[in-house]
Amino acid sequence: MRLRYLKCALGGSQIKGILLLLLICIVLLDAFAQQQFVAGIHAGIIASQLDGDNYTGYDKFGLRIGARVERRVGQKIEISIELNYEEKGSRFESRDGRPVMERNRIIQLTYAEVPIIVRWYHKTQKRLFFESGIALSYMLDHRFRVIGTRGNLLAFDSIASEFSRSELNLILGLGHRFSDKVGIYFRTSIGLIPFYENTSAREEKVPFTPRPFGTPSPEIINHLRNYLISAGFSYML
Repeated sequence: MRLRYLKCALGGSQIKGILLLLLICIVLLDAFAQQQFVAGIHAGIIASQLDGDNYTGYDKFGLRIGARVERRVGQKIEISIELNYEEKGSRFESRDGRPVMERNRIIQLTYAEVPIIVRWYHKTQKRLFFESGIALSYMLDHRFRVIGTRGNLLAFDSIASEFSRSELNLILGLGHRFSDKVGIYFRTSIGLIPFYENTSAREEKVPFTPRPFGTPSPEIINHLRNYLISAGFSYML
């Protein structure tokens, strides 16, 4: 019921996504205007997979670009708010007789994301930090394609209208500041709730059967959840 209510509230309207982004931008600009935060930009590479597509491996690569504002709270703690464009999804092998390792089926999910992150700096290695936080994501677009063939992803096309556009993620990571302006980071992000859930399968209590490596995926998708790892750099203005 919660997923159905959320889908009714958000729908498929791109206007609501644009309004959400505008609201986030206003909040970030207001925080920067208070001169309590330092602004910056960042970019990185994402390797992602979907929990629930019955394949394993972080084989889908994408980009993250965004802006951030940061504020130190004491000597060792820092709070950061970001506004990111992210490319997530999954990439896996086809079922048309191609070699198993030729991963030519792609699920492309594009998100706008707002992470709220707390960083803790190491006592002795003062430029080394650990971070954790939560991120609210909004799905801007989804595309399914098969490279090198006219095949399609019917199992995903048939459920795309039921995707929840909103997503809540847990973020864990670490990084290093080379200077007050330049740094690098490594992160993992885990979707706390699925953006798709097959309610009929859940009510029927359909058991999960592990898929032997190299065999076709089942046509029924029970749930989908984003997992990713990433690496990137930041530059403070």
